[in-house]
Amino acid sequence: MGEFAEKNMRGMSMKNFTLEQEVICGHLVTTDTKKLWHVQLELLDLLKAICRKHNIKYFASAGTLLGAVRHKGYIPWDDDIDIVMFADDYEKFCEVAPQEIHGDYFFQHFRTEPGFSAGMARIRKSSTTACTKYEYNCKFPSTTYNFGIFIDIFPLNYIPTKFPMSFYQKILYKIFAKIISGYRKECLMRKNNNSRYRFSKGYLLWKLVSNFVSYEQVATTYYSICNMCKQSDLVGLFAFGGFNKKLMWKTEWWKETCELQFENTTIVCPKKYDPILKKEYGDYMIYKKGTAVHTMQFFSADIPYKDKLKNFKME
Repeated sequence: MGEFAEKNMRGMSMKNFTLEQEVICGHLVTTDTKKLWHVQLELLDLLKAICRKHNIKYFASAGTLLGAVRHKGYIPWDDDIDIVMFADDYEKFCEVAPQEIHGDYFFQHFRTEPGFSAGMARIRKSSTTACTKYEYNCKFPSTTYNFGIFIDIFPLNYIPTKFPMSFYQKILYKIFAKIISGYRKECLMRKNNNSRYRFSKGYLLWKLVSNFVSYEQVATTYYSICNMCKQSDLVGLFAFGGFNKKLMWKTEWWKETCELQFENTTIVCPKKYDPILKKEYGDYMIYKKGTAVHTMQFFSADIPYKDKLKNFKME
């Protein structure tokens, strides 16, 4: 275990999480952001309970893993929680989640939310609001699309390194990733009747394919391609990040776990977090703002998205 994790674990005492704004590492964390974090910690507790009940293994990832190691909680300028699971556990979670998550909570997956991403899932709280910049710029096919505050869940897919499977997967991936990108372009075009992408290869390919199969069928095939390898020394966020080498790691780095403090709770992390974070961030102890994959267009922990969105052009 690394030096910082050892300090984190030694004599662990939980933070006293408050909603008061404060300056952390020179960054002002507002009360609204604290409320956002509070809801996400609530969703994390829900995920942890489901994982315990069904014996599903999960890990903190990306900025959440970095935050647990470096800050014992959120990176002060972060706005979400990222969770990863090995593909088998991810599929099991996606199978049981619709039955376990109900009421004010919603499990968002391409099978439960028409048009949602094929490479990830979310748990959302419906009585709140969180709309990313991408979601704000899109018009999804479902008029009931859930915009509640969320946490992200990603599969860790095994990545083949030997021919011919690596070659075969790469070709199929590029084809279906292009179709998926074409669908996303259509969502972007729907919002303001923007014809910017109308003659792009991805859009034209999607329009051709959509005459014969649904988006859900395309998404199912896409994920099957990403998950076609069942054992490898290499693992990564392939379904979400494609061939991004920063998001590929040695499988052995994810085998052992440790539990680190995260705000007023704990979170399971890979014990060999050091090489994982170095691969993704380089010198991860250096603070770098503005590197999040997504940022919130707007959010509210107090107002349900069905009310909040009335003030914005979402149709």
